[in-house]
Amino acid sequence: MLSSLFLSSCDSNEDKDIEDIVSLLIKKSIEDDMLYKNDSLMIKENLFINGKFIVAVHNEMTPILNNFGLRKHQNEFKETFQKLQSLKQSKKINFQIDNSLKDVLITDFTPELREDFSKGKIYKSYHMVNSFSRVAIVNNKALATYSISYSPLDGISYLVYLKKENGTWYIFDRQLLSIS
Repeated sequence: MLSSLFLSSCDSNEDKDIEDIVSLLIKKSIEDDMLYKNDSLMIKENLFINGKFIVAVHNEMTPILNNFGLRKHQNEFKETFQKLQSLKQSKKINFQIDNSLKDVLITDFTPELREDFSKGKIYKSYHMVNSFSRVAIVNNKALATYSISYSPLDGISYLVYLKKENGTWYIFDRQLLSIS
């Protein structure tokens, strides 16, 4: 199960949808991680930190860079992409942790973790860092970029295409943006 994230002010359906989307993307990043999926006792004892897989999350969703376009589903997501491009202000994410993911600790990307990250101290104070762009939602379709990083030159970022059916968001497709 996913550690739930809660935006500080869920006063609209869009805020709730953004909360659901960010939660889904964090859950996906953890479930796909090779270290987290490894059931080896040796891995868990030697690489987990105090028995935990630590995921740091940037607490701010930022505007996208305008250096890419839609390569997939252009007609279906055109309006959503235009909205994503129009979101020019960052937006804070405040979250509370529901420790329901096994052996996972989700934390804020603090200045101390930023320092460790810049020095490549993976496995000493964190395992991965997640960051997000603003999320654009139009007619039960959403777009966002998110990146998973392990150190300054070790990460991957995607444009994620999402759809909502029966009240639940799911990842419809991903477009690779960068690998470092």
